[in-house]
Amino acid sequence: MQIKNEYTLLASHKRVWGYFTDSKLLRQCIPGCEELKPVDDDVYEATIKVGEASLRGTYKRSVKIENKQPPSAYRLIVEGKSTIGFLKGTCDFRLEKTEPD
Repeated sequence: MQIKNEYTLLASHKRVWGYFTDSKLLRQCIPGCEELKPVDDDVYEATIKVGEASLRGTYKRSVKIENKQPPSAYRLIVEGKSTIGFLKGTCDFRLEKTEPD
């Protein structure tokens, strides 16, 4: 499954980068993420609740930020296990500065 979204934010490049690299705020951006605790630089322990078909359940595992290129891009890796199986997903985050219309 591939999901692609694009957003325009009215804030400074630095402020937006800070938002998407702060664990307390990043948790709000991960669907179903109930808890995101830092365990190392750019590595987090996560509790993620999924409510989709055969994947339904609560998964505990890790969230990692890789290929960090401040202040423009990184890859978010989410891996999880539960009693019914596992999940793995990636998100490529890219921040581009645009000129106002």
